[in-house]
Amino acid sequence: MAPPIVRTLDQLAVGETISYPSRTLSDAQFLLFSAMTGDREPVHLDRVLAAEGPFGAPVAHGLMLAAMTALGGSYEAGRIAVLAILEQSTTFRRPALLGDTVTCHGEIIEIIPREAGRGLLRMRVEVRNQRQEALLQGEHLYLVTRDDAQNDTSSG
Repeated sequence: MAPPIVRTLDQLAVGETISYPSRTLSDAQFLLFSAMTGDREPVHLDRVLAAEGPFGAPVAHGLMLAAMTALGGSYEAGRIAVLAILEQSTTFRRPALLGDTVTCHGEIIEIIPREAGRGLLRMRVEVRNQRQEALLQGEHLYLVTRDDAQNDTSSG
């Protein structure tokens, strides 16, 4: 099997969409995220308490949803020559609940060529639930390799 083609900044286009797999939010995901971050707020983990609360079910950690929008979680993972994520902005529109099926969507909104070998890629991201309600909206800024970096043979 051939390795995936890795696209550089110069091979991407404004308006291009980025697809992600849908995920159904589970107790296991909530517990793992809680263990990783130390956020053990009952609103995320206690089904009985959450059932009596305003949302009627445990609420996903907001930062878990934000992390799901990273390029590394998309179908383009490993196919774009990303060097680093530089910025992330997030606005939470409504809660994601235990059992919701969420899908992230991305769109390239800006490409900024910089010095030789590197440039910036700005993406708009959104997370929607199974009812197509927007849960999260935001932007990411990535540092991405340019075509001229492929031909750069200098060291150092």
